[in-house]
Amino acid sequence: MAVVYFAKVNINSNIYDVYKNPDLVNKILDELLEHIDSEHLPIKINKEESIAFFDVEKNMDKHYVAGRLSKIFRDNIEIYNSKKNSVEPFSTEDVVKSTLFFFDLRSEIVAFMTAQSISRKNFVSYFKILLNSYTEDVKFEVFLKTNSRALDEQIGRIGKVSKVDFTVVPPNSNEDEFNDLFPRNGEEIKETRATKLQQTLSSSKKDDGINMGASFLRRIIEAVSKGFGAIKVIGETDDNHTLSASNYSTPQKVIMPDKFKNDIAEFSNYAHSEIKSLISSEKAYSMKE
Repeated sequence: MAVVYFAKVNINSNIYDVYKNPDLVNKILDELLEHIDSEHLPIKINKEESIAFFDVEKNMDKHYVAGRLSKIFRDNIEIYNSKKNSVEPFSTEDVVKSTLFFFDLRSEIVAFMTAQSISRKNFVSYFKILLNSYTEDVKFEVFLKTNSRALDEQIGRIGKVSKVDFTVVPPNSNEDEFNDLFPRNGEEIKETRATKLQQTLSSSKKDDGINMGASFLRRIIEAVSKGFGAIKVIGETDDNHTLSASNYSTPQKVIMPDKFKNDIAEFSNYAHSEIKSLISSEKAYSMKE
C-alpha cells in the first residue's frame, strides 16, 4: 500500500492585494496553471542536485495539474562483479528519483507521495521552488497539511512545554480568517507588509511550562492544520524525558492501493477524490468545534 500526503499552496507575495480583490486568487492560480509544463530545464538546488516537473498533465477546465516531481543527482552505488564474485563501487551521473503529485488549484491542495531522496519535507520545499520558478511577480509558500487530532495527541504527551516555534502566513481565503488568527494585532501585521510571521515562545524550566490550551496557540494549531504554517513543540514528559511534536510528525495522510502509485491518471482520480473528502471532513470538524 502507498501513503498519500497533502500540502497547502498559499499565495504569499500578493496576499494583501487578494484581500482587497478576492477575484485575484483565481486569476493568479489560473496563470500559474497555464505556465506549468515539462519544458522548463531542471533547477539546481545545489552543485550536485537538480529538480524538475516531468510528464505534466493538466486540465484547464477542471483546474488541476499532475505529473512527476523529480530529483536529478549523482549517486555512488555498488554493483556486483560476477568475475570476482564481489561488490565494487560505481559512480552514476544523472540518477533520477521521482514521485507523483496532483495539484488541485481550486482548493489549493496538492496530494503527493514520497520516494527515495524525496521525503515529505523535501517535497514541500521542492514543490515551492518549482512553483515559484514559473512566476515572476507572485510567490508562493507551501506547507504540509497536518492531522490536528494527531498533533494534539502528541502535544498532550508532553508534560511541560518549554518551547514553541511556529511560522504562519496569511490565509488565501479572506481577511476575516486572517483577523481571526490575529484578532488583536492582525491589522498591525498587515501594516508592516510582512507576508510571513515566525515566532518562538519559550518558558523557564522553573515555570509550569507554556499553556498549549491558550486561545492564541489553539488558533496557531488550527492554522497549521489547514496548511497555513508549521509548528514544533518541545518539552519534557512527566518522567523528565525530552519530547517534541510537529506538523511533520503528524501529517494528514491516506492509504492508497499500490496499483495507482505509478499511473498519473489513476493517481489523479484517486487524489482528487481524497482531496474532496479531506475538505468535507475539515468543514465538518470546524462546525463541530
